[in-house]
Parts: sequence; C-alpha cells; structure tokens
Amino acid sequence: MEQIILLTHLQYANDLALARALTGVDVIVGGDSHTLLGDRGVLAPLGFTPEGPYPTMETNVDGDPVCVVHAFDNAQVLGELRVSFDE
Repeated sequence: MEQIILLTHLQYANDLALARALTGVDVIVGGDSHTLLGDRGVLAPLGFTPEGPYPTMETNVDGDPVCVVHAFDNAQVLGELRVSFDE
C-alpha cells in the first residue's frame, strides 16, 4: 500500500475541504493562509491564538483519517509531524 502526502499552498480551509473530498491521501502539509495550529493552552500564554489542533484530523470520503498541518507565518514557529503507517 502506498502513502500519499500532499504539499499544498491552498490555505487551511481549502486544505480541510480537500481532505474531505479525496480518497487515498494520508497527510496534507499546507500553507498560504499563515494558519497557526496547536494546543491553545500552550500557545495562548505566549501570545498566540491557534485556529485548530496540530494536526487537524479530517475524514476523507472513504472514512479514513487525514492529517492536515500548517506551521503559521514566516518561520515564526516550526511544525513537526510524526506519522507511522501500518499494513
């Protein structure tokens, strides 16, 4: 089985919609909207307001999970995603 990871520049809301509309995609690493994702409890004391969890989990048309990640704006934060695949 193959794993598919998309690198996009479509903005966060469009990446979420894309994840819901496709089959076979496992991860979407997106950009353009400069969306901060992460734990609000950790980021709020630092002055950041995340728009969702990191990773944001969506479900594709087959009912399979899709990880969607963005890493904010102009290298102000760094995202790290560890993904493991089973057979």
